Amino acid sequence: MSSTTLAPNTPPESPRGFRLDCPRLENVRLTGRLGDRHAANIRYLLWRYRDADKMLEPFEHRDTWQRLQDWDGETAGKWLDAAVLSAASSQDEQLVAAVEEFANELRATQEDDGYLGTELPQNRLRASWPLWMHWYAMTALLAHARLFDDPLSLECAVRCGDWLIGEFSPVREGSAMFEGANQGAGSMAVLDQIVTLYFVTGEVRFLDFANDAARCFPPLKQMLASGKALPYHAYSMLTYLGGYVLLAQANKDESQLAAIERVWQEIADNHLFPTGSLSTNECLNVPPTDLVNGHLQETCATVEWLIFTHRLLLATGNVQYANALELTVNNALLGAQSVDGTKWTYFTPLQNYKSWLIGPTNCCYFSGPRGIAKLPELIYHVDAGGCRVDLFESSTAQLNVLGHDLRLTQESSYPKIGQTRISMTMEGDVDFALSLRIPQHVTNTIVALNGVPLPVAAASGEYAEISRSWASGDTVDVTFDMVTHTHRLSDGSVVISRGAEVLCADLRDNPGLRLDEISTVPRVDVASVKTSCDGRRVYSAQAIVNGNEQPIMLTPFAESGNLTPGVLSGGASYRTAFRE
Repeated sequence: MSSTTLAPNTPPESPRGFRLDCPRLENVRLTGRLGDRHAANIRYLLWRYRDADKMLEPFEHRDTWQRLQDWDGETAGKWLDAAVLSAASSQDEQLVAAVEEFANELRATQEDDGYLGTELPQNRLRASWPLWMHWYAMTALLAHARLFDDPLSLECAVRCGDWLIGEFSPVREGSAMFEGANQGAGSMAVLDQIVTLYFVTGEVRFLDFANDAARCFPPLKQMLASGKALPYHAYSMLTYLGGYVLLAQANKDESQLAAIERVWQEIADNHLFPTGSLSTNECLNVPPTDLVNGHLQETCATVEWLIFTHRLLLATGNVQYANALELTVNNALLGAQSVDGTKWTYFTPLQNYKSWLIGPTNCCYFSGPRGIAKLPELIYHVDAGGCRVDLFESSTAQLNVLGHDLRLTQESSYPKIGQTRISMTMEGDVDFALSLRIPQHVTNTIVALNGVPLPVAAASGEYAEISRSWASGDTVDVTFDMVTHTHRLSDGSVVISRGAEVLCADLRDNPGLRLDEISTVPRVDVASVKTSCDGRRVYSAQAIVNGNEQPIMLTPFAESGNLTPGVLSGGASYRTAFRE
Protein backbone atom coordinates (compact mmCIF):
# COMPACT_ATOMS: atom_id res chain seq x y z
CA MET A 1 0.00 0.00 0.00
CA SER A 2 1.34 3.43 -0.92
CA SER A 3 1.36 6.37 1.47
CA THR A 4 -0.85 9.44 1.24
CA THR A 5 -0.11 11.33 -1.97
CA LEU A 6 -2.45 14.33 -1.72
CA ALA A 7 -1.87 17.32 0.51
CA PRO A 8 -4.68 17.92 3.03
CA ASN A 9 -7.73 19.58 1.47
CA THR A 10 -6.22 19.44 -2.02
CA PRO A 11 -8.71 18.34 -4.69
CA PRO A 12 -7.75 16.64 -7.93
CA GLU A 13 -7.50 18.41 -11.24
CA SER A 14 -10.72 19.04 -13.13
CA PRO A 15 -11.42 17.29 -16.45
CA ARG A 16 -11.21 20.82 -17.89
CA GLY A 17 -7.59 21.14 -16.85
CA PHE A 18 -8.63 23.46 -14.05
CA ARG A 19 -7.54 23.20 -10.45
CA LEU A 20 -8.94 25.12 -7.51
CA ASP A 21 -7.40 24.40 -4.12
CA CYS A 22 -8.53 25.04 -0.57
CA PRO A 23 -5.92 26.35 1.85
CA ARG A 24 -4.87 24.05 4.64
CA LEU A 25 -7.47 24.16 7.38
CA GLU A 26 -5.02 25.31 10.05
CA ASN A 27 -4.08 28.27 7.83
CA VAL A 28 -7.53 29.89 7.99
CA ARG A 29 -8.82 31.65 11.08
CA LEU A 30 -12.40 32.90 11.26
CA THR A 31 -12.52 36.05 13.38
CA GLY A 32 -16.05 37.39 12.84
CA ARG A 33 -19.59 36.06 13.05
CA LEU A 34 -18.69 32.76 11.36
CA GLY A 35 -15.79 32.49 13.77
CA ASP A 36 -18.27 32.71 16.64
CA ARG A 37 -20.38 29.93 15.14
CA HIS A 38 -17.27 27.82 14.43
CA ALA A 39 -16.00 28.23 18.00
CA ALA A 40 -19.46 27.35 19.36
CA ASN A 41 -19.40 24.22 17.19
CA ILE A 42 -16.12 23.14 18.78
CA ARG A 43 -17.65 23.51 22.22
CA TYR A 44 -20.63 21.49 21.02
CA LEU A 45 -18.40 18.71 19.68
CA LEU A 46 -16.50 18.53 22.97
CA TRP A 47 -19.80 18.42 24.85
CA ARG A 48 -20.99 15.61 22.60
CA TYR A 49 -17.77 13.72 23.23
CA ARG A 50 -19.18 12.84 26.65
CA ASP A 51 -21.26 10.30 24.69
CA ALA A 52 -18.23 8.68 23.05
CA ASP A 53 -19.01 5.30 24.58
CA LYS A 54 -22.58 5.44 23.26
CA MET A 55 -21.36 6.39 19.78
CA LEU A 56 -18.89 3.51 19.72
CA GLU A 57 -21.20 0.93 21.33
CA PRO A 58 -22.79 -0.21 18.02
CA PHE A 59 -19.30 -1.10 16.75
CA GLU A 60 -17.86 -2.50 19.97
CA HIS A 61 -20.93 -4.58 20.92
CA ARG A 62 -22.58 -5.54 17.64
CA ASP A 63 -24.33 -8.48 19.28
CA THR A 64 -25.90 -6.70 22.26
CA TRP A 65 -26.42 -3.00 21.57
CA GLN A 66 -29.99 -1.77 21.56
CA ARG A 67 -30.70 0.26 18.44
CA LEU A 68 -33.40 2.88 18.35
CA GLN A 69 -33.07 3.63 14.64
CA ASP A 70 -31.55 1.58 11.84
CA TRP A 71 -28.94 4.28 11.22
CA ASP A 72 -27.91 4.86 14.85
CA GLY A 73 -24.31 3.85 14.28
CA GLU A 74 -23.68 6.75 11.90
CA THR A 75 -23.03 9.12 14.79
CA ALA A 76 -19.51 7.77 15.36
CA GLY A 77 -18.33 8.58 11.85
CA LYS A 78 -20.18 11.89 11.73
CA TRP A 79 -18.81 13.10 15.04
CA LEU A 80 -15.27 12.07 14.16
CA ASP A 81 -15.42 13.70 10.72
CA ALA A 82 -16.65 17.02 12.17
CA ALA A 83 -14.16 16.82 15.03
CA VAL A 84 -11.23 16.06 12.70
CA LEU A 85 -12.01 19.09 10.51
CA SER A 86 -12.54 21.33 13.53
CA ALA A 87 -9.42 20.12 15.34
CA ALA A 88 -7.27 20.55 12.23
CA SER A 89 -8.60 24.08 11.82
CA SER A 90 -8.47 25.26 15.43
CA GLN A 91 -5.62 23.13 16.82
CA ASP A 92 -7.68 23.03 20.01
CA GLU A 93 -5.66 20.72 22.27
CA GLN A 94 -8.66 19.20 24.00
CA LEU A 95 -10.39 18.41 20.71
CA VAL A 96 -7.18 17.08 19.14
CA ALA A 97 -6.78 14.67 22.06
CA ALA A 98 -10.42 13.58 21.78
CA VAL A 99 -10.01 12.97 18.04
CA GLU A 100 -6.93 10.81 18.50
CA GLU A 101 -8.53 8.71 21.23
CA PHE A 102 -11.80 8.27 19.35
CA ALA A 103 -10.08 7.35 16.05
CA ASN A 104 -7.98 4.75 17.85
CA GLU A 105 -11.05 3.20 19.48
CA LEU A 106 -13.03 3.17 16.23
CA ARG A 107 -10.17 1.50 14.33
CA ALA A 108 -10.01 -1.18 17.01
CA THR A 109 -13.55 -2.32 16.15
CA GLN A 110 -12.71 -3.24 12.55
CA GLU A 111 -13.38 -6.90 11.76
CA ASP A 112 -10.58 -9.12 10.48
CA ASP A 113 -12.04 -9.04 6.96
CA GLY A 114 -12.05 -5.22 6.89
CA TYR A 115 -15.71 -4.61 7.69
CA LEU A 116 -16.33 -1.54 9.85
CA GLY A 117 -20.09 -1.34 10.11
CA THR A 118 -22.46 -2.17 12.94
CA GLU A 119 -24.03 -5.41 11.73
CA LEU A 120 -23.26 -8.98 12.64
CA PRO A 121 -21.97 -11.08 9.72
CA GLN A 122 -25.34 -12.72 9.06
CA ASN A 123 -27.09 -9.32 8.85
CA ARG A 124 -24.58 -7.24 6.91
CA LEU A 125 -26.44 -7.30 3.61
CA ARG A 126 -29.94 -7.70 5.01
CA ALA A 127 -30.07 -4.51 7.06
CA SER A 128 -32.01 -1.52 5.75
CA TRP A 129 -28.83 0.62 5.83
CA PRO A 130 -26.22 -2.06 5.14
CA LEU A 131 -23.26 0.15 4.15
CA TRP A 132 -24.18 3.48 5.75
CA MET A 133 -22.17 3.14 8.97
CA HIS A 134 -19.27 1.55 7.09
CA TRP A 135 -19.27 4.58 4.76
CA TYR A 136 -19.33 7.16 7.55
CA ALA A 137 -16.50 5.36 9.33
CA MET A 138 -14.46 5.50 6.10
CA THR A 139 -15.28 9.19 5.70
CA ALA A 140 -13.99 10.04 9.16
CA LEU A 141 -10.91 7.85 8.99
CA LEU A 142 -9.85 9.18 5.60
CA ALA A 143 -10.25 12.73 6.91
CA HIS A 144 -8.14 11.77 9.91
CA ALA A 145 -5.52 10.10 7.74
CA ARG A 146 -5.13 13.12 5.49
CA LEU A 147 -5.42 15.96 8.00
CA PHE A 148 -3.48 14.29 10.84
CA ASP A 149 -1.12 12.32 8.59
CA ASP A 150 -2.12 9.11 10.34
CA PRO A 151 -1.06 5.92 8.53
CA LEU A 152 -3.15 3.70 10.81
CA SER A 153 -6.37 5.45 9.83
CA LEU A 154 -5.36 5.24 6.18
CA GLU A 155 -4.68 1.52 6.48
CA CYS A 156 -8.03 1.01 8.21
CA ALA A 157 -9.87 2.93 5.46
CA VAL A 158 -8.10 0.96 2.73
CA ARG A 159 -9.19 -2.28 4.37
CA CYS A 160 -12.75 -0.89 4.45
CA GLY A 161 -12.52 -0.28 0.71
CA ASP A 162 -11.09 -3.70 0.03
CA TRP A 163 -13.92 -5.31 1.98
CA LEU A 164 -16.39 -3.55 -0.31
CA ILE A 165 -14.53 -4.73 -3.40
CA GLY A 166 -14.29 -8.28 -2.08
CA GLU A 167 -17.98 -8.38 -1.14
CA PHE A 168 -19.51 -6.85 -4.29
CA SER A 169 -17.11 -7.18 -7.23
CA PRO A 170 -17.79 -7.49 -10.03
CA VAL A 171 -20.59 -4.93 -9.67
CA ARG A 172 -23.45 -5.60 -12.07
CA GLU A 173 -27.00 -4.34 -12.44
CA GLY A 174 -29.14 -5.83 -9.71
CA SER A 175 -26.14 -6.11 -7.41
CA ALA A 176 -26.76 -6.66 -3.71
CA MET A 177 -24.81 -3.43 -3.25
CA PHE A 178 -27.87 -1.52 -4.46
CA GLU A 179 -30.20 -2.95 -1.84
CA GLY A 180 -31.36 -1.13 1.24
CA ALA A 181 -33.02 2.13 2.20
CA ASN A 182 -34.03 4.87 -0.21
CA GLN A 183 -33.71 2.88 -3.44
CA GLY A 184 -30.17 1.86 -2.52
CA ALA A 185 -28.92 5.39 -1.88
CA GLY A 186 -27.91 4.40 1.63
CA SER A 187 -25.37 2.00 0.12
CA MET A 188 -24.32 4.01 -2.94
CA ALA A 189 -23.12 6.73 -0.57
CA VAL A 190 -19.79 4.88 -0.42
CA LEU A 191 -18.99 6.19 -3.92
CA ASP A 192 -17.18 9.31 -2.73
CA GLN A 193 -14.90 7.53 -0.27
CA ILE A 194 -14.05 4.80 -2.75
CA VAL A 195 -12.93 7.50 -5.19
CA THR A 196 -11.08 9.28 -2.38
CA LEU A 197 -9.19 6.04 -1.71
CA TYR A 198 -8.09 6.11 -5.34
CA PHE A 199 -6.86 9.71 -5.01
CA VAL A 200 -5.02 8.97 -1.78
CA THR A 201 -3.42 5.63 -2.68
CA GLY A 202 -3.26 5.69 -6.46
CA GLU A 203 -4.63 2.13 -6.49
CA VAL A 204 -6.68 1.64 -9.68
CA ARG A 205 -8.84 -1.10 -8.14
CA PHE A 206 -10.74 1.57 -6.22
CA LEU A 207 -11.41 3.64 -9.33
CA ASP A 208 -12.51 0.56 -11.28
CA PHE A 209 -14.94 -0.40 -8.53
CA ALA A 210 -16.35 3.13 -8.35
CA ASN A 211 -16.87 3.24 -12.12
CA ASP A 212 -18.63 -0.12 -12.13
CA ALA A 213 -20.94 0.94 -9.30
CA ALA A 214 -21.82 4.28 -10.94
CA ARG A 215 -22.42 2.66 -14.31
CA CYS A 216 -24.80 0.06 -12.89
CA PHE A 217 -26.77 2.01 -10.26
CA PRO A 218 -30.23 2.61 -11.81
CA PRO A 219 -31.24 5.89 -10.05
CA LEU A 220 -27.93 7.55 -10.89
CA LYS A 221 -28.10 6.38 -14.50
CA GLN A 222 -31.62 7.80 -14.81
CA MET A 223 -30.67 11.18 -13.36
CA LEU A 224 -27.57 11.58 -15.49
CA ALA A 225 -29.54 10.70 -18.64
CA SER A 226 -32.46 13.01 -17.89
CA GLY A 227 -30.65 15.81 -16.10
CA LYS A 228 -33.33 15.71 -13.41
CA ALA A 229 -33.29 14.66 -9.78
CA LEU A 230 -35.64 11.89 -8.70
CA PRO A 231 -38.40 12.48 -6.11
CA TYR A 232 -36.50 10.51 -3.52
CA HIS A 233 -34.89 11.05 -0.14
CA ALA A 234 -32.80 14.20 -0.65
CA TYR A 235 -30.12 13.59 1.97
CA SER A 236 -28.99 10.13 0.86
CA MET A 237 -29.35 11.03 -2.84
CA LEU A 238 -27.03 14.00 -2.46
CA THR A 239 -24.35 11.80 -0.90
CA TYR A 240 -23.71 9.91 -4.13
CA LEU A 241 -24.32 12.90 -6.41
CA GLY A 242 -21.44 14.58 -4.62
CA GLY A 243 -19.41 11.41 -5.02
CA TYR A 244 -20.01 11.46 -8.76
CA VAL A 245 -18.26 14.85 -8.99
CA LEU A 246 -15.13 13.21 -7.56
CA LEU A 247 -15.52 10.31 -9.99
CA ALA A 248 -15.67 12.69 -12.98
CA GLN A 249 -12.47 14.31 -11.73
CA ALA A 250 -10.76 10.97 -11.24
CA ASN A 251 -11.68 9.91 -14.77
CA LYS A 252 -10.88 13.38 -16.16
CA ASP A 253 -14.18 12.96 -18.01
CA GLU A 254 -15.77 16.21 -19.20
CA SER A 255 -19.02 14.50 -20.18
CA GLN A 256 -19.46 13.08 -16.68
CA LEU A 257 -18.80 16.47 -15.10
CA ALA A 258 -21.22 18.22 -17.47
CA ALA A 259 -23.91 15.61 -16.72
CA ILE A 260 -23.71 16.06 -12.96
CA GLU A 261 -23.72 19.84 -13.40
CA ARG A 262 -27.05 19.55 -15.22
CA VAL A 263 -28.51 17.60 -12.32
CA TRP A 264 -27.23 20.20 -9.84
CA GLN A 265 -28.77 23.00 -11.89
CA GLU A 266 -32.14 21.27 -12.10
CA ILE A 267 -32.17 20.84 -8.33
CA ALA A 268 -31.20 24.49 -7.84
CA ASP A 269 -33.90 25.67 -10.27
CA ASN A 270 -36.77 23.50 -9.06
CA HIS A 271 -36.12 22.24 -5.54
CA LEU A 272 -34.03 24.79 -3.67
CA PHE A 273 -35.60 27.03 -1.06
CA PRO A 274 -34.55 30.71 -1.03
CA THR A 275 -32.62 29.84 2.12
CA GLY A 276 -30.28 27.52 0.22
CA SER A 277 -31.60 24.19 1.46
CA LEU A 278 -33.99 21.59 0.12
CA SER A 279 -36.39 18.74 0.91
CA THR A 280 -40.00 18.60 1.98
CA ASN A 281 -40.71 15.74 4.38
CA GLU A 282 -37.09 14.77 3.57
CA CYS A 283 -37.79 14.26 -0.16
CA LEU A 284 -37.64 16.16 -3.45
CA ASN A 285 -41.20 15.22 -4.30
CA VAL A 286 -42.79 18.69 -4.38
CA PRO A 287 -41.50 22.14 -5.34
CA PRO A 288 -40.58 24.48 -2.47
CA THR A 289 -43.65 25.53 -0.53
CA ASP A 290 -44.40 26.69 3.01
CA LEU A 291 -45.84 23.85 5.09
CA VAL A 292 -47.72 24.26 8.34
CA ASN A 293 -46.08 21.16 9.80
CA GLY A 294 -42.67 22.71 9.13
CA HIS A 295 -41.06 19.52 7.78
CA LEU A 296 -38.78 21.49 5.47
CA GLN A 297 -35.05 21.71 4.92
CA GLU A 298 -33.68 18.67 6.72
CA THR A 299 -30.32 19.67 8.18
CA CYS A 300 -28.68 16.51 6.84
CA ALA A 301 -29.76 17.52 3.32
CA THR A 302 -28.49 21.06 3.87
CA VAL A 303 -25.01 19.79 4.68
CA GLU A 304 -24.85 17.32 1.80
CA TRP A 305 -26.01 20.06 -0.58
CA LEU A 306 -23.17 22.20 0.77
CA ILE A 307 -20.64 19.42 0.17
CA PHE A 308 -22.00 18.64 -3.32
CA THR A 309 -21.91 22.32 -4.29
CA HIS A 310 -18.42 22.92 -2.94
CA ARG A 311 -17.09 19.93 -4.86
CA LEU A 312 -18.51 21.41 -8.05
CA LEU A 313 -16.89 24.76 -7.27
CA LEU A 314 -13.53 23.04 -6.87
CA ALA A 315 -14.05 21.01 -10.04
CA THR A 316 -15.16 23.88 -12.26
CA GLY A 317 -14.35 27.22 -10.66
CA ASN A 318 -17.79 28.44 -11.78
CA VAL A 319 -19.02 31.36 -9.71
CA GLN A 320 -22.59 30.03 -9.57
CA TYR A 321 -21.46 27.43 -7.05
CA ALA A 322 -19.81 30.02 -4.82
CA ASN A 323 -23.00 32.10 -4.99
CA ALA A 324 -24.99 29.05 -3.90
CA LEU A 325 -22.61 28.33 -1.03
CA GLU A 326 -23.06 31.86 0.29
CA LEU A 327 -26.82 31.42 0.24
CA THR A 328 -26.72 28.09 2.10
CA VAL A 329 -24.22 29.24 4.71
CA ASN A 330 -25.93 32.54 5.50
CA ASN A 331 -29.41 31.05 5.84
CA ALA A 332 -30.09 27.33 6.06
CA LEU A 333 -26.88 26.20 7.76
CA LEU A 334 -26.65 28.96 10.35
CA GLY A 335 -30.43 28.86 10.74
CA ALA A 336 -30.34 25.20 11.76
CA GLN A 337 -27.77 25.90 14.48
CA SER A 338 -28.82 27.85 17.56
CA VAL A 339 -26.93 31.12 17.89
CA ASP A 340 -25.05 29.83 20.93
CA GLY A 341 -24.16 26.60 19.09
CA THR A 342 -25.68 24.28 21.68
CA LYS A 343 -28.66 23.01 19.67
CA TRP A 344 -29.64 21.89 16.16
CA THR A 345 -32.87 21.46 14.27
CA TYR A 346 -33.94 18.36 12.37
CA PHE A 347 -36.11 20.49 10.06
CA THR A 348 -35.82 24.25 9.74
CA PRO A 349 -39.32 25.52 8.91
CA LEU A 350 -40.23 28.85 7.36
CA GLN A 351 -42.75 29.64 10.09
CA ASN A 352 -43.90 28.90 13.65
CA TYR A 353 -40.87 27.89 15.72
CA LYS A 354 -37.69 25.84 15.57
CA SER A 355 -37.92 22.50 17.30
CA TRP A 356 -34.51 21.86 18.79
CA LEU A 357 -33.43 18.24 18.86
CA ILE A 358 -33.69 16.18 22.00
CA GLY A 359 -33.15 12.52 22.69
CA PRO A 360 -30.28 10.04 22.62
CA THR A 361 -29.93 9.77 18.86
CA ASN A 362 -30.68 11.87 15.83
CA CYS A 363 -28.97 12.18 12.47
CA CYS A 364 -28.97 15.99 12.36
CA TYR A 365 -27.26 16.35 15.74
CA PHE A 366 -24.11 15.32 13.93
CA SER A 367 -24.67 16.37 10.32
CA GLY A 368 -24.98 20.05 11.20
CA PRO A 369 -21.58 20.19 12.92
CA ARG A 370 -19.96 18.76 9.79
CA GLY A 371 -21.28 21.73 7.83
CA ILE A 372 -20.01 24.30 10.34
CA ALA A 373 -16.64 22.50 10.45
CA LYS A 374 -16.28 23.07 6.70
CA LEU A 375 -16.63 26.87 6.91
CA PRO A 376 -12.86 27.60 6.85
CA GLU A 377 -12.63 25.75 3.52
CA LEU A 378 -15.20 27.96 1.80
CA ILE A 379 -13.78 31.48 2.08
CA TYR A 380 -10.51 31.40 0.12
CA HIS A 381 -9.33 29.36 -2.84
CA VAL A 382 -6.15 29.27 -4.91
CA ASP A 383 -6.07 28.76 -8.68
CA ALA A 384 -3.36 28.75 -11.34
CA GLY A 385 -3.39 32.53 -11.66
CA GLY A 386 -3.66 33.60 -8.05
CA CYS A 387 -6.25 33.50 -5.29
CA ARG A 388 -9.95 34.05 -4.81
CA VAL A 389 -11.99 35.54 -2.00
CA ASP A 390 -15.31 33.73 -2.24
CA LEU A 391 -16.95 34.92 0.98
CA PHE A 392 -16.65 38.32 2.59
CA GLU A 393 -16.05 37.23 6.18
CA SER A 394 -13.65 38.56 8.81
CA SER A 395 -10.76 36.12 8.80
CA THR A 396 -7.07 35.55 8.17
CA ALA A 397 -5.50 33.10 5.74
CA GLN A 398 -1.99 31.88 4.99
CA LEU A 399 -1.90 30.98 1.29
CA ASN A 400 0.73 29.73 -1.10
CA VAL A 401 0.18 31.66 -4.32
CA LEU A 402 2.40 30.80 -7.29
CA GLY A 403 5.07 29.52 -4.91
CA HIS A 404 4.97 32.58 -2.64
CA ASP A 405 3.67 32.74 0.93
CA LEU A 406 0.90 35.27 1.30
CA ARG A 407 -1.08 36.34 4.35
CA LEU A 408 -4.53 37.82 3.78
CA THR A 409 -6.40 39.61 6.54
CA GLN A 410 -10.05 40.39 5.91
CA GLU A 411 -12.06 42.83 8.01
CA SER A 412 -15.65 42.57 6.88
CA SER A 413 -18.86 44.33 7.89
CA TYR A 414 -20.88 42.19 5.48
CA PRO A 415 -23.73 41.22 5.56
CA LYS A 416 -24.65 44.04 7.96
CA ILE A 417 -23.37 46.57 5.42
CA GLY A 418 -21.60 46.21 2.09
CA GLN A 419 -18.02 46.77 3.16
CA THR A 420 -14.87 44.65 3.46
CA ARG A 421 -11.14 45.36 3.54
CA ILE A 422 -8.45 42.86 2.51
CA SER A 423 -4.85 43.50 3.58
CA MET A 424 -1.78 41.64 2.31
CA THR A 425 1.49 40.65 3.93
CA MET A 426 4.29 38.96 1.95
CA GLU A 427 8.01 38.94 1.26
CA GLY A 428 8.83 41.07 -1.77
CA ASP A 429 6.54 41.85 -4.69
CA VAL A 430 4.42 39.08 -6.22
CA ASP A 431 2.51 39.12 -9.51
CA PHE A 432 -0.84 37.38 -9.32
CA ALA A 433 -4.56 37.86 -9.87
CA LEU A 434 -6.83 38.55 -6.90
CA SER A 435 -10.43 37.58 -7.70
CA LEU A 436 -13.15 38.97 -5.47
CA ARG A 437 -16.60 37.43 -5.67
CA ILE A 438 -19.11 40.25 -5.46
CA PRO A 439 -22.25 39.06 -3.63
CA GLN A 440 -25.46 38.66 -5.55
CA HIS A 441 -28.17 41.32 -5.33
CA VAL A 442 -25.95 44.29 -4.50
CA THR A 443 -25.42 47.51 -6.44
CA ASN A 444 -22.96 50.39 -6.80
CA THR A 445 -19.88 48.25 -6.16
CA ILE A 446 -16.58 50.11 -5.83
CA VAL A 447 -13.23 48.34 -5.61
CA ALA A 448 -10.36 50.50 -4.35
CA LEU A 449 -6.63 49.72 -4.15
CA ASN A 450 -4.82 51.54 -1.36
CA GLY A 451 -7.69 53.99 -1.23
CA VAL A 452 -7.85 54.68 -4.99
CA PRO A 453 -10.93 53.36 -6.89
CA LEU A 454 -10.08 50.97 -9.72
CA PRO A 455 -11.81 50.68 -13.10
CA VAL A 456 -12.50 46.96 -12.69
CA ALA A 457 -15.64 45.11 -13.70
CA ALA A 458 -17.57 44.30 -10.53
CA ALA A 459 -20.90 42.79 -11.50
CA SER A 460 -23.14 41.39 -8.79
CA GLY A 461 -22.65 37.64 -8.44
CA GLU A 462 -19.44 37.64 -10.51
CA TYR A 463 -15.71 37.91 -9.87
CA ALA A 464 -13.92 41.25 -9.95
CA GLU A 465 -10.31 40.46 -10.90
CA ILE A 466 -7.27 42.59 -10.12
CA SER A 467 -4.03 41.44 -11.78
CA ARG A 468 -0.91 43.30 -10.73
CA SER A 469 2.37 43.17 -8.85
CA TRP A 470 1.32 43.13 -5.19
CA ALA A 471 3.40 44.38 -2.28
CA SER A 472 3.20 43.85 1.45
CA GLY A 473 0.87 46.40 2.97
CA ASP A 474 -1.43 46.66 -0.04
CA THR A 475 -5.11 46.95 0.84
CA VAL A 476 -8.23 46.38 -1.21
CA ASP A 477 -11.52 47.89 -0.12
CA VAL A 478 -14.82 46.68 -1.56
CA THR A 479 -17.99 48.64 -0.90
CA PHE A 480 -21.51 48.20 -2.28
CA ASP A 481 -25.13 48.92 -1.49
CA MET A 482 -27.51 46.23 -0.26
CA VAL A 483 -30.81 45.73 -2.06
CA THR A 484 -33.87 43.60 -1.36
CA HIS A 485 -35.33 41.04 -3.72
CA THR A 486 -38.10 38.45 -3.55
CA HIS A 487 -38.53 34.75 -4.29
CA ARG A 488 -41.90 33.18 -5.02
CA LEU A 489 -42.67 29.74 -3.61
CA SER A 490 -44.92 27.27 -5.39
CA ASP A 491 -47.86 28.10 -3.08
CA GLY A 492 -47.74 31.74 -4.19
CA SER A 493 -46.14 33.07 -1.00
CA VAL A 494 -43.09 35.32 -1.22
CA VAL A 495 -39.80 35.31 0.67
CA ILE A 496 -37.78 38.52 1.07
CA SER A 497 -33.99 38.72 0.99
CA ARG A 498 -31.56 41.53 1.69
CA GLY A 499 -28.40 40.69 -0.23
CA ALA A 500 -27.62 37.06 0.58
CA GLU A 501 -29.76 36.94 3.73
CA VAL A 502 -33.39 35.90 3.91
CA LEU A 503 -35.38 38.10 6.31
CA CYS A 504 -38.33 37.18 8.48
CA ALA A 505 -40.62 38.66 11.12
CA ASP A 506 -39.68 37.46 14.61
CA LEU A 507 -42.01 37.74 17.59
CA ARG A 508 -39.21 39.11 19.76
CA ASP A 509 -39.06 42.23 17.58
CA ASN A 510 -42.82 42.56 17.14
CA PRO A 511 -44.37 42.04 20.60
CA GLY A 512 -48.10 41.77 20.63
CA LEU A 513 -48.34 41.16 16.89
CA ARG A 514 -49.79 37.91 15.56
CA LEU A 515 -47.44 37.23 12.68
CA ASP A 516 -50.06 35.29 10.72
CA GLU A 517 -52.07 38.53 10.44
CA ILE A 518 -49.45 40.11 8.18
CA SER A 519 -51.24 39.99 4.83
CA THR A 520 -48.78 41.51 2.35
CA VAL A 521 -45.10 41.32 1.56
CA PRO A 522 -43.36 43.90 3.79
CA ARG A 523 -41.50 46.80 2.18
CA VAL A 524 -38.04 46.89 3.75
CA ASP A 525 -35.87 49.91 4.44
CA VAL A 526 -32.55 48.27 3.52
CA ALA A 527 -30.47 50.99 5.19
CA SER A 528 -32.28 50.84 8.54
CA VAL A 529 -29.81 48.55 10.28
CA LYS A 530 -30.46 48.45 14.02
CA THR A 531 -29.45 46.18 16.86
CA SER A 532 -31.99 44.35 18.98
CA CYS A 533 -31.68 43.96 22.73
CA ASP A 534 -30.12 40.51 22.29
CA GLY A 535 -27.60 41.64 19.64
CA ARG A 536 -29.39 40.63 16.45
CA ARG A 537 -29.66 42.90 13.44
CA VAL A 538 -33.16 44.17 12.70
CA TYR A 539 -34.59 46.20 9.83
CA SER A 540 -37.60 48.50 9.60
CA ALA A 541 -40.40 47.53 7.23
CA GLN A 542 -43.98 48.48 6.40
CA ALA A 543 -46.68 45.82 6.09
CA ILE A 544 -50.45 45.43 6.00
CA VAL A 545 -51.67 43.93 9.28
CA ASN A 546 -55.39 43.30 9.68
CA GLY A 547 -56.05 45.58 6.74
CA ASN A 548 -54.01 48.47 8.08
CA GLU A 549 -50.51 49.58 7.18
CA GLN A 550 -48.16 49.56 10.12
CA PRO A 551 -44.42 49.31 10.83
CA ILE A 552 -42.89 45.95 11.66
CA MET A 553 -39.34 44.71 12.17
CA LEU A 554 -37.52 41.99 10.22
CA THR A 555 -34.42 40.02 11.20
CA PRO A 556 -32.11 37.53 9.41
CA PHE A 557 -33.51 34.01 9.08
CA ALA A 558 -30.26 32.60 10.49
CA GLU A 559 -30.98 34.21 13.86
CA SER A 560 -34.76 33.89 13.93
CA GLY A 561 -36.99 31.56 15.90
CA ASN A 562 -34.62 30.92 18.78
CA LEU A 563 -37.61 30.89 21.11
CA THR A 564 -39.14 27.61 22.22
CA PRO A 565 -42.85 26.69 22.15
CA GLY A 566 -43.07 26.97 25.93
CA VAL A 567 -42.47 30.71 25.95
CA LEU A 568 -45.01 31.59 23.27
CA SER A 569 -48.21 33.32 24.22
CA GLY A 570 -49.89 32.11 21.05
CA GLY A 571 -49.18 32.11 17.33
CA ALA A 572 -45.84 31.73 15.61
CA SER A 573 -42.45 32.82 16.93
CA TYR A 574 -41.32 33.78 13.41
CA ARG A 575 -42.59 33.92 9.85
CA THR A 576 -40.63 33.96 6.59
CA ALA A 577 -43.12 33.62 3.70
CA PHE A 578 -45.73 36.31 3.07
CA ARG A 579 -48.68 36.78 0.71
CA GLU A 580 -48.78 39.60 -1.79
